[in-house]
Amino acid sequence: MSPLRETFKIQINGDGSVDITPVAGDITSIKKAGRIATMLVDMQNPKWNFAPRKVGIPAPPQTVTFNNVMRDGKGERVPFTNNMLAYLIALNGPVVAKKIQIPSAGWINNPTVPPTVESLSWAANHVIVKGTGIFSGIEYSNVHAINCYETQLSGTFFDKDLRLVIHKFNAVTMSGRMIKLGNGYNCYTPFISKGDLWIRSEYLEFWPALPFALDDGTEIVEYELYGHSYYGIRADGSRILLRDSLGFKTNWKINSPDVPV
Repeated sequence: MSPLRETFKIQINGDGSVDITPVAGDITSIKKAGRIATMLVDMQNPKWNFAPRKVGIPAPPQTVTFNNVMRDGKGERVPFTNNMLAYLIALNGPVVAKKIQIPSAGWINNPTVPPTVESLSWAANHVIVKGTGIFSGIEYSNVHAINCYETQLSGTFFDKDLRLVIHKFNAVTMSGRMIKLGNGYNCYTPFISKGDLWIRSEYLEFWPALPFALDDGTEIVEYELYGHSYYGIRADGSRILLRDSLGFKTNWKINSPDVPV
């Protein structure tokens, strides 16, 4: 998959309206047109009073919910197509793909026929904010996700910019330590929707606005993500490492923790 290719899908709806959406491969162009933000974990989030939401549970999944309209609460469940199932297996292998489909894991809370997943993802992963809106005096952010009916699916968490739509499952202990799924499994889920996904802007940490000046005076004009490594792109096209699994490398910083390596 080439993230630089300009590719769009045209869908004619029953009411005669037309939806034109970029397919999964155009993440970099979508990113350039929006802003990057990180979903806050419970201990950072005013929604949970900056504390774990379930006292006594040692490691609850750090879920962050979205709505298909500018409202609080979880939106509609999202169809889980055979193509998405095949992609889930390709990302994780059959054993882990089966584990994330267990209702108690948090992604599929109520088994349905055909299968549907909750309108959520995992805290400390990143999203592309396409725009914002105000409802009842509250600002909401509209984020980009892969359309659940997409058929051209490829790429992994460790490919260029794909971390913005392939998220790593995580859980957080009572002490605030981030851990992996179950008994230490890595698990990656496609961030999917069947329309708009809105979330209160205060539940996100927006990355520093661009251009951003480094200590040496040069400016970052774009961000690139490769798995657990974040890079800044200078105006001349050169890259500088901003963060990896060992921490931050420059004066560029965000407050959110990284998901476990």
